Amino acid sequence: MAGFRTVFRHGFTLGEGESDRDVHMTHIHHVSSAKVPMAYAFDYVSDAHHLADWMFGIEHVRFVNDVSRGLGAKYDIAINLGATLRSTIEVTGWDPDTLFTTESRSGIDNQIECRFRPTSDDETELEINIDYRLPGGLAGRALGKVISPFISLAITHSDEKLRKILEEGYRQEIRSR
Repeated sequence: MAGFRTVFRHGFTLGEGESDRDVHMTHIHHVSSAKVPMAYAFDYVSDAHHLADWMFGIEHVRFVNDVSRGLGAKYDIAINLGATLRSTIEVTGWDPDTLFTTESRSGIDNQIECRFRPTSDDETELEINIDYRLPGGLAGRALGKVISPFISLAITHSDEKLRKILEEGYRQEIRSR
């Protein structure tokens, strides 16, 4: 699979009064590519209405404000990775065709950055950085043990499905012109 790289890095980011027993921060870095123009890839991936079509484990996405896309869009999301994780997500950064970022406002603490780069006129590299923090204590450690085996599977499945959807959708768009 061309351009498929994933790096997991587990570390600790401690807040005031927290010990390493209280916090488990995980960073995921993933790079992939699809044979579609950058604007096409950005339009599809940055639209949360499509998440359930390609992202592994999505149980629901519900929009919670009047902004359905772009800076300020907010939605509740539930994803099952062996256990169901819930968050309210807000789009916090938006540079059309090149970058969008999200941060959780409640639920599982997470931040996501998606960068799009053209590798040619008809191919795009997508770089995703995900940071998430599970709850502290025994519950957080137990949750980490439940979801860890699913993370790599979820990324591989999501990457393959997204690439297929993007490339097939783009081919159909070209044929219909």
